[in-house]
Formats: sequence, C-alpha cells, structure tokens
Amino acid sequence: MREYAKRPEVRNVQTKMILGIYRYADRPDDSLDVGEAIRRLRECFPFVGLQERWGESLWLFSRTMRGAAPFSAARAAVNTRPGAYDREMVRHLDDYADRDTELYAAVVQIYEERLAAAQAARDEALLRVDASRQGGGYESAGDLSRLEQEVKNLQSQMDTAVGRQEF
Repeated sequence: MREYAKRPEVRNVQTKMILGIYRYADRPDDSLDVGEAIRRLRECFPFVGLQERWGESLWLFSRTMRGAAPFSAARAAVNTRPGAYDREMVRHLDDYADRDTELYAAVVQIYEERLAAAQAARDEALLRVDASRQGGGYESAGDLSRLEQEVKNLQSQMDTAVGRQEF
C-alpha cells in the first residue's frame, strides 16, 4: 500500500481534483498550491464531511443543504459499500505525508468549524423554544408546537449521528 501511495500518478489526488488537475497527472508536490485548494474548499464548497465521522457528516450535510437531503438515522447506519478494510495496513501510512495530508488537516478544521456553527444554530433554536414557553413572541400555539417539534427532531438527529461513528 505504501508503494502505491507513493506512485507519482496517485499522490495528491484530492488536491489535484480540487485544483482542477487531472487526478492521475504526474505532478511534483511543489507544483500543487495546497493553499489555493484550501481556499476553494472554504469559499466554494458549502459542505465538507469526514468518512470516519459518517453519521455526523450526514447530519451536517442535511443541515447545510436545508433539507435538500433530509437526514435519516436509519439510512445513515447502512454501509452500502461493505468490504475489507485492513486497519493494520493503513496504520503503516502514519508517517506518510504529501499535499493531501496538508489538505486533510485543513478539511478537519473546516469541518469542525461548520459542525460547531450548525450545533450552535440548533442550540439557539432550543433557546427560542425555552423563551417562547416563558411568554416569548409566538403568534399561536401552533407556531410554538412546530418549533418545538423541529428542535426535537434536530436534537434526535444529532444524537443519533454522533452515536454512529463506527463507519
């Protein structure tokens, strides 16, 4: 696996694709502007997710796209591409570094920032429900009931997503 990862045509595949370079192009590491790739992720990609945080990433995707792909805890738990994954083999790549390694570190940071913002929005909705229970400005009991149900659904989805980290 290490030999495959070091092949020039497969190094930095993610960085190349984000920069619009053919993924199997044989390009030296120093010719790839990882800073530009990170900028594009921040400014042009409304969503980034992490496979190792699959359920949580699906919840974040659903929140980011505002229901374009409603979150389903049942579907988040289904591995549609089962196969062998040798954790020992991957562990041997711990000292491997290339532009994609730098890119991945930035993706984790971007993901954490966006996840925190989505969780804060969920928490703000919870606070609005609490305020409305204490006489805060909802026009009808139906408005309050719908908001309470939305918050309840969000909390349940997040709890389920966070619990499904085995992917």
